[in-house]
Amino acid sequence: MRALVAMALAVTAWAAAAQPYPSKPVRWILPAQAGGANDTAARLIAPRLSEALGQPVIVDNRGGAGGNLAMETIARAQPDGYSIAQVSTIQAMNMSFYRSVRFDLTRDIAPIGELLVSTTVLVVHPSVPARTPQELIAYARANPGRINFVSGTNGATGYYLKHLAGLDMEIVVYKGTPPAVTDMIAGQGHVMVTTAASVMQFVRQGKLRAVAVTSSTQGSSLYPELPPLAEAVPGFENPMWYGVVAPARTPPAVVARLNGELARILQSAELQQRLAAIGFEVSTGNPQQFGRRIETEVKKWPKVVEMMGGPTH
Repeated sequence: MRALVAMALAVTAWAAAAQPYPSKPVRWILPAQAGGANDTAARLIAPRLSEALGQPVIVDNRGGAGGNLAMETIARAQPDGYSIAQVSTIQAMNMSFYRSVRFDLTRDIAPIGELLVSTTVLVVHPSVPARTPQELIAYARANPGRINFVSGTNGATGYYLKHLAGLDMEIVVYKGTPPAVTDMIAGQGHVMVTTAASVMQFVRQGKLRAVAVTSSTQGSSLYPELPPLAEAVPGFENPMWYGVVAPARTPPAVVARLNGELARILQSAELQQRLAAIGFEVSTGNPQQFGRRIETEVKKWPKVVEMMGGPTH
C-alpha cells in the first residue's frame, strides 16, 4: 500500500512539473498598503500580465516593517514562478537600516527585471515658511527639534537628509505612504520626501507645497519648476526604482518568460501614458542588469548607516 501511495505521489508531482508554465494563478506580492502610487502602478500592469500568461495575476498587498514582511514572504515561497514580488529602492535600504532582517535581497531572490523609475520630491506643509531648498534648510536649522520629517516606509531618507544637512529633526515612521500623506495634509508632519505620484495632486490643490526634486542632483524633466535638493544639500540623491523578483532558484526559463512578457507589456504607449500620469517612467532590462542594480543599492547604504551610528530600527 505504501508503495502504491508513493507511486501515486510521484506521478502527481511529475504531472504538475510537466504542465506548461503557468498552469494556475500567479501571486504578485506588493510590499505596500493599497492606495499608494506603486500599488496603482502594479494594478495597471497586473491585468496585462494576466492576459499575457493566460492565468490570473493577483496583487497581494503585504505592508508593514518597511516592506520586510513582503520580502520574507517571497524569500520563503516555492521557487516555481507562482509567487513574484515587487521590490524598490526601499527594500535595498532596509538591508542596512534594520538591525534584524530575515532575508538577503542579493541571495534569497531571483531578479526578473526592472519596471519603472519615479521622480521623488520634497514637500512641506503650508505652515512651513519655505519655498526653496535653501529656505527650508535655513528654517530647519533655526528651529532645532521642532521639525517632524514624515516617512511612509523605513525613515531612511529622513535620516540621510538629517545626516547630510546636519539637522535636528524628528523622524516619524508610518505603516505606509497613504497614512503618512494624510497626516502631512493634516499638519501633523512638516516635511516629507516621497514619490511625486503620491503627493503632487495635493500640491496642485494647495494642501502641500513642493520645494525640491530629490531623485536626481540634476532636477527632473517632469517637474522642471522644482530645483534639486542637492542645491542646498550637496550630494543628496534619492532615486526610486521598482522591479519584480522571484524566490531564489526559480527556473531560468520561468524568469525569462516573465521578463519578456513584462518588457513587452511596458512597450505599450497607452500604458506608458497612464503610468506617466501618476509619475512613473518605464525602465526595463534583463534580469542580470536588474540584479546589478539591486547589488549596487544594497552596498550604498551601510556607509550611511555607519556614519549615523548604526541601524535605526
